[in-house]
Amino acid sequence: IPLYTNEPKTGGFGIYLVFWFGADKTYGSLDGVKPRNATDLKKLLITTLSAEEKRKISICVIDVSDPRKQLAKIN
Repeated sequence: IPLYTNEPKTGGFGIYLVFWFGADKTYGSLDGVKPRNATDLKKLLITTLSAEEKRKISICVIDVSDPRKQLAKIN
């Protein structure tokens, strides 16, 4: 986090922005958990933050995956 909030004017506050390209483009966490969608990824990332970090860091995951792939899985 210090890497992302090193500007003194931020006061340690920041936004961690992640782009979700799809489950097939994702690696699992150290404990083997692999997110299935952007929501899962956001939840997983939030669990890595301490209480103080949760107060100062906002995690934003933007889903840019191909919606046609999602429809193919449903059909």
